[in-house]
Amino acid sequence: SGLSELNERAAEVRAAAPGAKVRPMLRPQDAADDASVQVLTEEVSFQVRADMPAGAVDALAKKYGMTNVTPVPNIPGAYTAVVNGKASDLLAPLNAANKMQESGEAKWAAPLVLKKQQPRVVPNDPFFPNQWHLQNNGSNTTEGLVGVDLNVLPAWAHSTGAGVNIAISDDGVDTSHTDLLANLRTDLDWDFNGNDDNPFPLFAEGHGTACAGVSAGKGNNGIGISGVAPDAGIVGLRLISQMVTDAVEASAMTWKLGEASAANQVAVNSNSWGPSDSGKLVEGPGPLTDAALEAGATQGRDGKGIVYSWAAGNGRGANDNINRDGYANSPYVIAVGATNSAGTFSWYSEPGAPMLVNAPSNHGADGIFTTDIMSTAGQNITDYRNNFGGTSSAAPAVAGVIALLLEANPELTYRDVMHILVDTAVKNDAASASWAANGSGRLFSHNYGYGRVNAGAAVMAALGWQNVPAAAAPIEVSDILTTTVAIPDNNTTGVTFEVPVNHGGDFFIEHVELQADITHTWRGDVRIRLVSPSGMVSELMPANVQDSGDNFSNWKFRSVAHWGEQPSGTWKVQIADVAMPDPGVVRSLVLRIRGYEVPGAGVDEWGAY
Repeated sequence: SGLSELNERAAEVRAAAPGAKVRPMLRPQDAADDASVQVLTEEVSFQVRADMPAGAVDALAKKYGMTNVTPVPNIPGAYTAVVNGKASDLLAPLNAANKMQESGEAKWAAPLVLKKQQPRVVPNDPFFPNQWHLQNNGSNTTEGLVGVDLNVLPAWAHSTGAGVNIAISDDGVDTSHTDLLANLRTDLDWDFNGNDDNPFPLFAEGHGTACAGVSAGKGNNGIGISGVAPDAGIVGLRLISQMVTDAVEASAMTWKLGEASAANQVAVNSNSWGPSDSGKLVEGPGPLTDAALEAGATQGRDGKGIVYSWAAGNGRGANDNINRDGYANSPYVIAVGATNSAGTFSWYSEPGAPMLVNAPSNHGADGIFTTDIMSTAGQNITDYRNNFGGTSSAAPAVAGVIALLLEANPELTYRDVMHILVDTAVKNDAASASWAANGSGRLFSHNYGYGRVNAGAAVMAALGWQNVPAAAAPIEVSDILTTTVAIPDNNTTGVTFEVPVNHGGDFFIEHVELQADITHTWRGDVRIRLVSPSGMVSELMPANVQDSGDNFSNWKFRSVAHWGEQPSGTWKVQIADVAMPDPGVVRSLVLRIRGYEVPGAGVDEWGAY
């Protein structure tokens, strides 16, 4: 009876205003206001099946009273059409689309409705306008470049990190901070320095508290700032305030690994620490921590893996490189560089072949606004600071983005997260000569990885993501040398080792590793490059003549620059000694290629962006 009355009223309007279009307004049942109103038009859209015979579109048009049938550009088999129906039937387009859909005569059919999309609500945190790394509006940085940010607002429409726990492995977290309280998981905290369950920082150590705010400060609560994942859980792990053993570091990397409940598992582990960035160290995790990173990535989250975000390092000024840091260059972590509000690398952010992505961090007056230790114990009595930075800030920012991805799609593995970040990153500093296309067509830079993290695009990709196949056993070539080889001294050409790889089938490269045993009394003279069969160059170790240390003792140099390439062909290892008078010898080389076997023909893989 309601529809009859509606049609009668429509007839009256048409009579009073000849030629006027009369359309029904639709509102979802639970809509609270007119913002959700939709207007039914006279048009429908549909797509014919690929197996339908010629003339099928004409037959459908005749059967359902459609006119003005028009192909939709770029979508094969898709059309729009007008359904006038009877003048007395307001719902004729809706009914025609429903019948066509239910009959199976079309692949799909739907009415076209008019609707007004709403702008996403900006959080009400009073310092949010100062958080240019979240939304750079051009007026909140000295550079004034709109959009040089993490693009989180579109991501928040789908995900805020709820239900995902981020461990902040650092010098502690202020568990009394009013802008962290709502997200704190104090039931999961641990102080590895004090051996208790209270990770509160001592001696005004505010580094971890700042990282926690960047990752998951509570958003839209009317106070302070917002984190990248404003509803994610924060697990405080006090680790780096004192000297610790390899066993303690390993425990932090596998914290809550065996929890049965996903709600109590650590899903993301953010690490803004590592060896000294002096450019004179080649240092990495001990064997326990090395094994713990592998265990966390392959066994955590019920086999999907803890996702480790790791600061790439702040030693650019000392000619340091990520490949000198065995934590940040691990194949089980995401090495994160830092870029400034101009979109270029921050003056301190180390380059390197292991860098996967970068994220905004401080630049001159454009610091990162985040939480500080409460009251007078912090840097600022306002309980917030506006000068946080370094790759120390970039890493927890990416940890927050990862939390958004895992809420959007909890089935993602740690490797899927890497793939999504690579595929959706923004090419910043496009004019830089450091960008090069690898054999898969992906652009990589030793300064930027695959680009600046784009949270909005990454979350959209996660929503429709099909997991990549399981990792294959690494392709390994260990017989590169049959005897030791001297490196020509003070010779930039050096010596080249050709490494043939013949792998049958289709293989997708993720990480490449060169284990090198080189004897040298001044290793800073040594430059090491790896060239894939496509010609893509990985600068595994640029020379840094200030490094007077001895030897690369079976050191594992790693690269993500060959992501998506094929392994078969001749790889080249180029080793040069660029200064005099110290000689060196290459004792052994091992090439390992990690990735997965691509399924054979007939298997379709889809990603939605």
